Formats: sequence, C-alpha cells, structure tokens
Amino acid sequence: MFNRYSTIRSLNTLKLIKTQKANANLHPHPTPKTYIVSTLDEFMPTGRALNALKKKETFAEQLFKKNKEKVKKFAIEFVHMIVHGSKSAYKDAKYLASVVSSKPKKSYTVEEIREVKRVTIDLIKFVPFYAALIIPAGELALFPYLYLFPRAIPSYFMSEKSMKENKYKYIDNQARAHEELKSYLLSAMQKAGYDASKTDAQSMEKFFVENKEALLPFLSTSHMDSEALKSASDFLMFEYVEGTYILNTLYKTIVNLPRYGINLAMWVARNSYRAVWDHPFFNYNFKMNILPFEGLKKQLIKSQFEKQLKTMKAQNFAMLSSFFGNLGESQMLDLARERGFETKKEEEAERWLKEEWNPRVQTHSNDEIYLFWYSVILYEAH
Repeated sequence: MFNRYSTIRSLNTLKLIKTQKANANLHPHPTPKTYIVSTLDEFMPTGRALNALKKKETFAEQLFKKNKEKVKKFAIEFVHMIVHGSKSAYKDAKYLASVVSSKPKKSYTVEEIREVKRVTIDLIKFVPFYAALIIPAGELALFPYLYLFPRAIPSYFMSEKSMKENKYKYIDNQARAHEELKSYLLSAMQKAGYDASKTDAQSMEKFFVENKEALLPFLSTSHMDSEALKSASDFLMFEYVEGTYILNTLYKTIVNLPRYGINLAMWVARNSYRAVWDHPFFNYNFKMNILPFEGLKKQLIKSQFEKQLKTMKAQNFAMLSSFFGNLGESQMLDLARERGFETKKEEEAERWLKEEWNPRVQTHSNDEIYLFWYSVILYEAH
C-alpha cells in the first residue's frame, strides 16, 4: 500500500530525474573528471617551485627586487662616467702636451691660454678623484673629501646642469664682489681728494684717469686685506684657494656637533623643533681674519690673484694681435665679462674688446692693477 511517505519519496525522485535531464541538455558533452584533474596537475607547482613559493623573501631580497632597475641604471651610468671621464682627461692631456711643445707662450691665442689653464686645473683635480672611483670602496672617501674640498670635482664628471649652475654662481659672485670693490675704490679716491657724493661711473672714470699716479699706491694688492682680495678674485671669475676654508669648516662642524645631535634626536622623535646655532663668541660670519690666519689668507690669495692678472695680461696681448683663436660664444662672453663688459651677444662682446678695450691695453699694457680697477669702473658704467 502507498502511504504519504512513499508518495513524497517518489515525487522527489521524479524531480531529481527531471533536473538531471535539464542539465544534460545544457551540457551535451560534459568534461570527464579525469581530464580536469590531469589538467590542473600540470599547472600545480611541485618540488623546488613549491619550496620557492613557501620560502619567505628576506628584506634585502625584496629591496633588491624593488630597486633592481634603478641599481642597474646607476651601474651603467657609473661605468659610463668613468669611461667618459678617462677619455676626456686623455684628450685634454694630449692637447696640453701638443700646445706646450709646439709653440712659445707669446704666440698663444686667447683660446689656448684659457684652455691650458682649464686643462691644468682639471687634471690636478682628476688624479685624486679618479683614484677614489677606481679603488674598491674608495667612494666612501669622497664624502669627507668633497665636504672639505667642494670644488674638487673635475669638469669631466660634472653634468651640464651642474656646470651651468657653477657658471651662474660665478656671475652672481662677480656682481656681489663689484659692490664691495666699488666701496673700496671710492674710499681710496676720497684719500686722493675725490668728492664721495659723486658715485656715477663717468665721474669716477674721469677722476681715476686724471689721478692715476696718486691712486695706485692705495689700490695696490699690498694694501688690500684678505677679504678685499677675495672680492677682487671673485670679480675676475677664477677659482682660487682661500687657505683657511678647511680650518673654518672643521671649526664650524665641531662647534655645531651639539646642535646636530639635538636636531637628529628631534627628527627621530618626529618633533618639529630644530635648534639654531647661536654661539656667544663666533657665528657663521666667522672668517678667521685673525693672526696668524689673516697673513696666511692674504699671501695665498694675493699670489693667486697676481697670477691671474698675468694670465689676463697674456690674453690682452693676444687680443692686440687678433689671436682670438676658435673661441666659442660662451668663452667670448666670459672674456668680456671679466673686463667689466656684460652682454648676451657674442658680436657685441667681440666688438667691444677690439674697439674699446684694446686701445686701453695699448696705453697701459704693463699696468695690470690699473686695468683691473678700470674694469671695475666699466662694470658700473654698463
């Protein structure tokens, strides 16, 4: 006999059969289970691959993986820099040897005079810098070396951007130095009877030319202190050694050690407070202008300044003979700027040097200090 339970069971069975038939219509060719299992097994890692997934990467491995491309790019640029610097140094050394051995100094062109000096300075810088690069772990010595000698990088290892920034720095230093030299010149002219209220370039030039003999004793390098000599060197836009810079840097570093410690602790603690150095006896303007440092600075800068004046004298004689050589636009502009004439056009600079500067050189060819102070007045006029 049928009861209610058997009726429900038969209905459930009938429903299951209908569902299977419906699914069979949707998938007429079902995938065998064995194929699914075998296909998945092919993509499942086994052996070393499985162990590699299970192994956790270290921090160093993660860091290297993250910066792999950067490290590779840095290594390529580093090798390129060494190769490029070596080739450039070799070419410059070869050029220097050919110029020095082929002709006397009096027949040098302006270009050769400037290039010989640049190459000499670059080669002097090249030896210690290159040694630090090729010696294993020598790069670590570059940090203190460049801290004490910030201008010790040869031009072979400098980017175009850095070289432009250095050039703009020299131009800014020249403008600043001119203001100090103008004050120094006015004070010397007052001693010779000049009216200090007249600060225009025309009045200064007229008095300077008419009272040359009375003025030059006050304007000689022997009467200038170390700071005035530094300003004169900055005005001529050449690189010089101060002598006490290293001592001054070490002094400021030692005195600043407590401040560095406090600021480091504040940085670690994420505190915005920063200690300011305010020494009761010295400050950042401390220039070691005391004995015996003042005498050392003065003699060292004076010798370099006078040597630069002789270099400019040789350039002046070369210009008188029209031995400009193959000067580029930048070199021609610098040549005029060092003599007090600033322009952005090469043609104007060359015209001024030939038509206005050369006549002055012919009149005072052997008086470099006179031409120097005359260029200070000309800078004011232009």
